[in-house]
Amino acid sequence: MAPTNNWLLNKNSAFEGTTTKPVNIKLGDYNTSFASFQKINLEYRLKGTPNWTGLRTYYKNQADYTTAFNGGDQNVELIVGDQLNYAWDIAALGLPNGTYELRARTSCYNQTAYESDIIEGSVDLTAPVVFGTPTPKNGILSLGDDITLRFNEPVKTNGTVTKFEFLVQKNQLQLLHSVSL
Repeated sequence: MAPTNNWLLNKNSAFEGTTTKPVNIKLGDYNTSFASFQKINLEYRLKGTPNWTGLRTYYKNQADYTTAFNGGDQNVELIVGDQLNYAWDIAALGLPNGTYELRARTSCYNQTAYESDIIEGSVDLTAPVVFGTPTPKNGILSLGDDITLRFNEPVKTNGTVTKFEFLVQKNQLQLLHSVSL
């Protein structure tokens, strides 16, 4: 199943300009050859909530698909091939930030079911913003000054992913390079 555990959807990966970009979910390693196999349900929930929400139902045979579709379920599809794909557009759906869980659940005609391992991931579509006034307050960095910034939320740092950029402008003041001994 893809995405892998601990996936992350943030503002940079969820949008391209004003267009939203979905999380691509792939289901595989299922076996529809069992005589009683009926369907696969792809489901999600906000972690800590009791109810699962269906994203898509994949049916083994045309008759079950037709019955579901004619019954008003538009999120259905026939199983064709050995991999199922679903584009989950979290940003377009307006889901809140938080940790989400994904699972696939199979159902059979003999009332047996199987649930996949749960895949967890985080949605954080709100970028941190500077809170308060950065220092130095006068905007001029002098020898011995520290640059400090406070944000409205914790900024997670990870040496391989985090990137901080600073725009530096000269203020046209003369620099003193004198050294005393």
